[in-house]
Amino acid sequence: MISLVLSVEPLSKTIISSAKYFILSIHLAIHLSSFLVESLNGISTVKSYNAEKEVFFQTERRFVNLLKHVFKRGLLSNLQGSIKMGIELIGGTVILWIGAMQVLQGNMTIGELITYNALLAYFLNPIENLIGIQPVMHSALVAGERLNEIFDLDIEKNEREQHKASPNQISGKIEFSNVTFRYGVRKNVLNKLNFSIKPGNQVAFVGGKWFRENNNLKIINALL
Repeated sequence: MISLVLSVEPLSKTIISSAKYFILSIHLAIHLSSFLVESLNGISTVKSYNAEKEVFFQTERRFVNLLKHVFKRGLLSNLQGSIKMGIELIGGTVILWIGAMQVLQGNMTIGELITYNALLAYFLNPIENLIGIQPVMHSALVAGERLNEIFDLDIEKNEREQHKASPNQISGKIEFSNVTFRYGVRKNVLNKLNFSIKPGNQVAFVGGKWFRENNNLKIINALL
């Protein structure tokens, strides 16, 4: 109980501070990833406005800010571990010292002291495990918040979406006749492909990685 009482206040302060920086670092990492994805997807727009330096500056600023929070979180995590370990050592020493004094005074036996010290671990270990699960809980909470934000977003549509053909507007069979396809100047991955899919038929396409990623097959899959 002595080690537990001694560890409550310092550990609670470090846990609260560590939790704050932990959540902030995850949010900053998410924002940095989103910014990089948007910048790469819109690289043509960035180049047209000659804004490469501004994008680089914004990326560097976000990355440095993320590193600062990760570094502070690491320091607090190390401090939390050091405090916990130090209190465990001091608390164990104090318990053994008080127990030894009680044994010398005849208030308890050596066997009772050893038994008490052994059973104390079964009481303190679950508390330590609860402290250790704190980062996992915060990761789950932040991930849940991010998922809710994504689910609440409206589907992005551009002006060309309404002019695209949808499966509801297509009827009849799908037929490939002497279709040849290749990536750039590489060799053909599809060579004079011929097949026909009638309405209601179930067809399986089997192949390697290039086959799964083929754009023609993705179009067929979208139409089925």
